[in-house]
Amino acid sequence: METQFYTSKFWDIGFDDEKSMIHMVWKPETAAMTEDDYKNEIIESTRLIHKCKPKGMLCNNQFFFFTVTPELQEWTVSNSFNAGAEVGMKKVAIIIPEDFFAQLSLEQLMSEDGSLIYQTQFFPSEESALIWLSK
Repeated sequence: METQFYTSKFWDIGFDDEKSMIHMVWKPETAAMTEDDYKNEIIESTRLIHKCKPKGMLCNNQFFFFTVTPELQEWTVSNSFNAGAEVGMKKVAIIIPEDFFAQLSLEQLMSEDGSLIYQTQFFPSEESALIWLSK
């Protein structure tokens, strides 16, 4: 059963102890997100990853409308990506947004360094992502 750990105007983060999975869902309000908002949310998610120590992560980006610039991609890699590796996270499933530029920035972000740390797959729906994560 999933327990809600964190909520903000930009996303909700829950943890399923049974599946050892952190579940992050971005909200449409990300369209108005600033760079500082993004950084604060990533810092909070990193703190929660250290707290829960998940084996897998499902990040639903369907309503992620913020474009992560190349500079912000580098910041994210250096300030967040190692958190999962430090706690033994193995898989990251990403639900892709419909917004082309947001999708592109997320795919570039994961190719920066993330795919070298975790098994990473992109999915059109949570259902297909959950099947992959459970394998």
